Amino acid sequence: MSGPLSAILAIVIPGALSLTVAFLLLRRGHIWWSAIAGIGVIMAAQAFLQGRLQVDIRACTERACRFIEDPAACEAATFGCNE
Repeated sequence: MSGPLSAILAIVIPGALSLTVAFLLLRRGHIWWSAIAGIGVIMAAQAFLQGRLQVDIRACTERACRFIEDPAACEAATFGCNE
């Protein structure tokens, strides 16, 4: 899945999960744990998305350089992978 729907889901799902976890802990009287857990959920989602992005960039680079023997030409071919 890619495009606007993927971007929205990458924001909405971690945000909603973060708020839910924080709210549940807050209702039990754990103020600091609710803040830490809420931020932790967002950080975990960001770490997952960054890892997935790096895997996608690496695959794009391999596809771009598969048939190119010149390192300078390979670097030029991978420009779109990193932007």
